[in-house]
Amino acid sequence: MKILYLGTRGEGQTPLSIEREVDMLTRMFADTLVEFRALPWGHAERLVQDLSAQQFDILHITAHGEGEALQILNEKGAAVMMSAEHIAAFIPQAQKPRLIYLNACDSEPLARQLVEHVPFAIGSTLPLANDQAIHGALSFYWRVLLGGTVQEAYHAARGMIGLLSGKRGEVTLQEQREKTASQTRLLPKPKILAAVNGGISTAEKRFFEVTFGADSVPAETSQIVFFTDDEDVIGVGTDEAITAELCAVARGRPNREGTLWCDSVESWDISGDFRLFAIGITSGGARWTTSSSLCEALEAWHGRDRRDAKQLNSIVNVLRRWGQPEPGKPSQNVKRARGK
Repeated sequence: MKILYLGTRGEGQTPLSIEREVDMLTRMFADTLVEFRALPWGHAERLVQDLSAQQFDILHITAHGEGEALQILNEKGAAVMMSAEHIAAFIPQAQKPRLIYLNACDSEPLARQLVEHVPFAIGSTLPLANDQAIHGALSFYWRVLLGGTVQEAYHAARGMIGLLSGKRGEVTLQEQREKTASQTRLLPKPKILAAVNGGISTAEKRFFEVTFGADSVPAETSQIVFFTDDEDVIGVGTDEAITAELCAVARGRPNREGTLWCDSVESWDISGDFRLFAIGITSGGARWTTSSSLCEALEAWHGRDRRDAKQLNSIVNVLRRWGQPEPGKPSQNVKRARGK
């Protein structure tokens, strides 16, 4: 996810703490999947160049609000007024941002106009102190980093501003389409998938051959390592290295849906449920992690097709009962068959 920060002092009586806000946001986004670029002293004459040449998911603007516009300095140091119409004209038309965050006083009318051009916009209904505005924005982005929805992130920002202002400050969320904020995640959390090779309807009752994958992964992901710490998947007397026993690797680029799968040679034959973990690496060196269980990963993939529901439930029940003795049958001793 990419965030472009645009800041300008304007001629407001209260100075803006732009350097402090940029520093705190930069620290927050360090070593995360967010690419944060700050233009803290934007000038009116450079807006087309600064905005139209960028591709970003969120446009964050810190400025003084006045009426239905924002103050922005020109190169001579005088303030000019930037309206929603101006912002809409300057942002990339081929790939518009998904959200515009206006960290400016009395910016709610402007946010309401901006959702005619972008899916979401956030603005304030009253003047905000610097600390209130900054910590409101930090709360919003913390929740985004945790994989929260736009609605959840907005509530975090609104709650923090209300707390620090004694409920005198307020921010509002504007939606282009109603009820989409509660369903939209700006930074989805990757999820582990497991697919029965050949389709779930072909699975036998003792061992299931599965391949691991993950969806909602960042587009820049180049490698994912899937692994477990469950010692029951380690074979007795096998010559395989422990990395081959416990790990599977997917390399390449995710598809358009953000999904990346292991090659079929990485498939495992399994007979019981166990914990799964994944760590992904992006081409830029960032990393992400997620965890699941084998059964949850199977449900995440095969649960998308209702026609597989009955067979999926049967398989999951068998896997979760692993280790429980059955009359007249030998006890199980490994969750993963050898040879894969």
